[in-house]
Amino acid sequence: MKTKSPLWNETFKCTVGTLETNYNLKFDVWDYDRGSTDDYIGSCEYEISELFDKKEHDVWLPIQTQKHSNRGNLHLKMRLMSQDIVEREFWRAFAQHFDTEHDHRIDRSEFMALLSSIAVNFSFQDIEDLYSKAERSTEGTLDYDEVYRVLDSNKDVQERLFKDVSDSFSTNL
Repeated sequence: MKTKSPLWNETFKCTVGTLETNYNLKFDVWDYDRGSTDDYIGSCEYEISELFDKKEHDVWLPIQTQKHSNRGNLHLKMRLMSQDIVEREFWRAFAQHFDTEHDHRIDRSEFMALLSSIAVNFSFQDIEDLYSKAERSTEGTLDYDEVYRVLDSNKDVQERLFKDVSDSFSTNL
């Protein structure tokens, strides 16, 4: 469908560290042509440092080319999340992958499968000890947030997880 007011409704997530605060996010805008080459509409940029001013951003950026100063606007809604929120969301999504009953709860065997999949140096007893320290429901299961709390609150777990992940990554290169 041809339109002069396209909507992309795309969602992108990226990590921005303190070293990247002096850079810009650049957006190249293209149209889509069925049966022929897509056309470059233009580009716009947003300073990453502005993301740290507030949590929510709702901006209209002018799309420009070298020849044309106004090719429309790109509307962006951005949200900055702290590292702890990103980590919690990661563990929630990861736990969901092991939730075989899709009940938003992780039982003992699912917890063992979760940890075993990423941490080869955790013994059965290590995993059992972690599970027993967690605040389980009356059914003996963990909700996704409790999985995050168990894994995040234990420094030894964090060190071992990241060591296993980095060792695995470096050996698979």
